[in-house]
Amino acid sequence: MDQDRIMKVTDENGNEVEMYILFTTRLEEYNKNYIFYIDIKADDEEVFVSSYTEDNRLHPVTEQAEWDALEEVFNDFIEEGRNYAENHKDNDCDGNCNKNCDEGCDQACDGCCNQEEN
Repeated sequence: MDQDRIMKVTDENGNEVEMYILFTTRLEEYNKNYIFYIDIKADDEEVFVSSYTEDNRLHPVTEQAEWDALEEVFNDFIEEGRNYAENHKDNDCDGNCNKNCDEGCDQACDGCCNQEEN
């Protein structure tokens, strides 16, 4: 798991919880930045979204129109993931074979693994 995408938030009981950042976005119509994240240890797949300020403080989304716009952004994110998966479904490479794919790979590969830079 990419450690740069881990953040800690304080829950309603005052406990610090590790969250994984899915992505961030900005909605110009609200002049706000948003972060979509999940609880790393939770069994469910609940996605949280908050606005955030330059000092990285999270704020709840309270307006219905704002929620509707963010739901559309999230649906686009999911659709992009589906499209990527569909376009790469024949690729068995997990990106971790540590070989230059041009020289041969032990797995079917589309060049996504750790290629050496020329």
